[in-house]
Amino acid sequence: MGLTKLRTWVIGAVLLALVLVAGLWFLLLSPALDAAASVRAEAEATSSANEVRSIGLTALKTQSEQLPQMRADLQALQAAVPSSAQIPELLRQLQDTAAAHQVTLQSVQVQTPTTATAAPSPAATPSPSASATPTAAPAPAPASGLVLIPVVIQTAGERGNLDAFLSDLQTAMARLVVVTGVNETRSDAASGPPFTDQITGALLVLPDPNASATPSPTATAAG
Repeated sequence: MGLTKLRTWVIGAVLLALVLVAGLWFLLLSPALDAAASVRAEAEATSSANEVRSIGLTALKTQSEQLPQMRADLQALQAAVPSSAQIPELLRQLQDTAAAHQVTLQSVQVQTPTTATAAPSPAATPSPSASATPTAAPAPAPASGLVLIPVVIQTAGERGNLDAFLSDLQTAMARLVVVTGVNETRSDAASGPPFTDQITGALLVLPDPNASATPSPTATAAG
């Protein structure tokens, strides 16, 4: 009988200990572990946010370092295709380029500007069963307000010098001149330049939509 009571007390003590351990878990250990997990999640989120912020700062630093070059590129584009005709500046550049290659700039004729147009989209091919009613071709669309100013430049000098002038006209001048043709004439005179070039081309102008209308340039001659 004494052993039975002892066994009962032992079992009761073990059950009480298990109950106490379970209560300790729910009351103390579980909230502490949940709090630790929450802190760990917040730390990971903060670390991720810091990494994103670091990447953003690196990108901003890179863009800031590239800003001077981007400004220089923009200024070069604005000089090549300005928002107005700027004929006096063009004449100065032509005269400087001609002088650099010992070429005589005989004349510069600036003609009436025209609005550049984009090529129309090709019309759909009708099916064999469709009627043969002719339709009007689609009108060319304006090319984003771009203006073409035809220009004719006449120069005289030695063949090599004229070639050098023509090369700089297309590649080295700040103002973009789109050359569309060159007509060369050889002089039979005993004195004077042996060759004359008549260069046809166009200037590009992209007017500022917020500015007033750009007046049409008049023909200008330089001798």
